Amino acid sequence: MFLITDYTQGTPCVSQFNDTKTAWDYIVGLTGDTGIADKVQAVIGQMQFGDEFACRPYIKVQCVEKYANLATCLTGAEKLDKDLRETIDAHNRMIETVENAGITCNLFRGMEVWHKIACEGAAITHAARSVGIDATVNMQSGKIYVSDKYLQFCAMRNAVGALEPPDGLTLAEVISSLEDQALDRDSMIDADDPDCIFHHDAAALRAAAKMLRGLEGRT
Repeated sequence: MFLITDYTQGTPCVSQFNDTKTAWDYIVGLTGDTGIADKVQAVIGQMQFGDEFACRPYIKVQCVEKYANLATCLTGAEKLDKDLRETIDAHNRMIETVENAGITCNLFRGMEVWHKIACEGAAITHAARSVGIDATVNMQSGKIYVSDKYLQFCAMRNAVGALEPPDGLTLAEVISSLEDQALDRDSMIDADDPDCIFHHDAAALRAAAKMLRGLEGRT
């Protein structure tokens, strides 16, 4: 199995592929250059488990065993994302502790403390947003908020990353099957019937494939 890290989008993301042909298609999609894809395919076709190959500034390829634990293979932006979200949680717990302690102090000293907490929250938020975490900070309390939409995306990404499809199918094979079924529905469409049910079937299958491909690309 190949793990391909895409460096073309600012924040790197990792996709997994089980064969060089699918990897070739993916690389063409990223770079728009079949020549680059041909050269990369020639190299990765000779790779063994544990080998890595970088085609700068586009991608990095890792060859790992099928169903390997992705957490042991991924570094960089993925680890930074995890570390920053843990930092955000720790920062917010600290604020809750101070608020619940009911400590009283000089008014101006208290304002100074909360100002420092808010500035720390802003700095953490800036770092989080630089790696794609959708976070905001309340400059009065210093508390950091991560959007529900981003947390839902992380949950889906983790679920897809842990997925081992039944009957030996990979996620890429499931997507390919959905796309093939969409083509089959296209061939059944009655051109004279604008309400033909196969229009809806094809659109639904392509939408499902697109959703899975988007999750796969961020895994």
